[in-house]
Amino acid sequence: MIHQEEIDCYSRLFLGIIIQAVQDGGMKPTKDEKATQTNRLSDAKSAMEYLFGCDKHVFAHHAALLGADAEQIRESLLNRVQPLVVCNSEVSAERLRMLRIRHRWYQRRNHV
Repeated sequence: MIHQEEIDCYSRLFLGIIIQAVQDGGMKPTKDEKATQTNRLSDAKSAMEYLFGCDKHVFAHHAALLGADAEQIRESLLNRVQPLVVCNSEVSAERLRMLRIRHRWYQRRNHV
């Protein structure tokens, strides 16, 4: 039997994974990335795959374990202009802007 303490621990883990993916997806692009409009930084590429790409089902599963809807989270990330604060972790408005830019590049590159 799983105890509430363990459930809370795993919930914090999954939330941490999601927050880190959002932070990584919002990394400032390099000059090369800007010139080619391509996600090349490995952390940013992995974040895009997790949030929007081939790993999006894993993300959806993690969100569901937290009692959240993955599509609502994605929609909010792509439309939010204000900083996002979750469990004492802040994602700045600038990082969210970079995430939107990287998402456009990801969509264009993967014909989504």
